[in-house]
Amino acid sequence: MNNAKLLPGLVIFSEVVRQQSFTKAAAQLGMSKSAVSQQVRRLEQHVGTELLLRNTRRMTLTAVGEQLAEKALALQDQAEFALTEALHAQENPTGEFAITYPALLERSVVGPALLQLSREFKGLTFRAVSTEQPLDLLRENLDVAIYAGRLPDSIYRALPLGTMNDVFYVSHDLLRGRDVPSHPENLTEFNWILPNWQKAPIPYFANEQAANDPEPQGRIVVEPHLRCTSMDSLLRLTARGLGAALIPEIGGLEHDEKRQLVRVAPGFRGRAWPFYFVHPYQDEKPIHVRRFYELLKRNFAKALVPWDRDLP
Repeated sequence: MNNAKLLPGLVIFSEVVRQQSFTKAAAQLGMSKSAVSQQVRRLEQHVGTELLLRNTRRMTLTAVGEQLAEKALALQDQAEFALTEALHAQENPTGEFAITYPALLERSVVGPALLQLSREFKGLTFRAVSTEQPLDLLRENLDVAIYAGRLPDSIYRALPLGTMNDVFYVSHDLLRGRDVPSHPENLTEFNWILPNWQKAPIPYFANEQAANDPEPQGRIVVEPHLRCTSMDSLLRLTARGLGAALIPEIGGLEHDEKRQLVRVAPGFRGRAWPFYFVHPYQDEKPIHVRRFYELLKRNFAKALVPWDRDLP
């Protein structure tokens, strides 16, 4: 027999017993006195006997009522404890918080956000998966993903973090003895480093073009001198003078490496990449997930300062 539908009646009955009054129980539960009486009568009909003996002056429990009241009061206490514990867990989360993100964002966006989050929510432990490949949240048991590019159809929710442009860079050593190229077409004289997510010919856009404008001003045909598979490799190999490259504008290099790079064709850019904060929560996000998004968004905006502004 499925008695789950009687659970509200048990809770109401236990409150009547606790308050020793239908009127006080109704006030405590935010119900009418008649609704409380109706629930108790329904419970009595189900067990087939009276649970309470009432008159104008007092209320007493029958033998069956005493037996049921003991269990009902314990049930109400357990329910209140479970809800209190859930509220406490919402305000003071514990356990593992697992995220995935592109390696490019680790130094100036994700790392500082995780540090601050760990200071504010001391009950959390962290698992950070840095990868250029998008991972599925449920399959990989992740809480949050930072995703770059056009979002695929999915059951997950996505919040915008910002947009980042690819820009043209060469090293000081590679540029030595040459004028700074003013147009992407002038960059064909350089060797090129291409990561596996970039394909030739390389599209370029004027800086003033809208980020969502898909039509490039042109394309430059280059033969890759060097192929690489990670953002970290692209940054370091370009800084060491192995070729020109399209590098996201985020200031993610170490100080010394920034000094080695020169932005070329400064009136132009490569593609604009939207970044998203992807999560599986359909309703209200947990407090630490909301806070992590706030920290990421703030750090993302700060990281888009041009590299040469923070050099001496």
